Amino acid sequence: MNEEPQNDDTREAAETLFKDTARMLLEIGRLTAVTVKRMRQLMSHTQIKTLDEEGLNRFEMMAYAGFSRRAIRLMLTEDHRCDRTDLLARFMGHWASDPQYPNELPIKGDTFPSFQHLHDQYGSDFTCPGLLKVLEKHGLVEVHDDKVHAIRRQVIADSPPQVIDELRRALVSLLSTAVHNLRGDTPRFLQRRLHSRKIPAARLPEVRAAVRDRTEAFMVEILELMDSYEVFEENDGASPETGEIETGLGIHWFEIENPQQLIGDFPGHRVTESGEII
Repeated sequence: MNEEPQNDDTREAAETLFKDTARMLLEIGRLTAVTVKRMRQLMSHTQIKTLDEEGLNRFEMMAYAGFSRRAIRLMLTEDHRCDRTDLLARFMGHWASDPQYPNELPIKGDTFPSFQHLHDQYGSDFTCPGLLKVLEKHGLVEVHDDKVHAIRRQVIADSPPQVIDELRRALVSLLSTAVHNLRGDTPRFLQRRLHSRKIPAARLPEVRAAVRDRTEAFMVEILELMDSYEVFEENDGASPETGEIETGLGIHWFEIENPQQLIGDFPGHRVTESGEII
């Protein structure tokens, strides 16, 4: 049986969504020291565990996941709490914990210890020059006079945890609205994206500041409006079916370089029959 063209278009659009999201997650991973392998591990395990918690049987889980029953069973039994995928972190951890290797080492040398010896023992997934170049790029070592000096031994994320958690909340809020609208649930939730590719780069700081000022004032109005609907008696904000519900409005400013590559054609704005700007 041939698939309907509409189904092909829907699947292609969905796969483009996942690919573009994966590109942005890669950038977040780079900034937070989470490897691609670790992201894949977390996503697969979290999704399989979610299906299991929903009460699906193994055959239903196979249909959604595309994995065999054996793979699903292994994913559910494996402990994914510890990250063992970061090769740089493992290497620097071995360097820190092995008393044979001081902070400063000659790159090469017949006399033990040297960085070459350290590489041969703990970093053979890389070539020795390749490992040294990556360590330098990540700011973990400095090289002077044919010697390698460890600046810091641990590979850690520089981003504050609070910033990452706020990003998580913003993405979860946006995606929850997207899922609601994708399901066709009614009423359709507010989901808008205003954009322009015609503002000169030199004027972006001016526009950015002006939009922020107007948005901050608007947010104060919206917060006051929402506050007027709040009740603080026990259980008054909860639904018997769903429990407590968090509601709100997510707002962010974006500047995307080379948008044609990531976003695609500039669609412009239009007004729907119901008066919505999309």
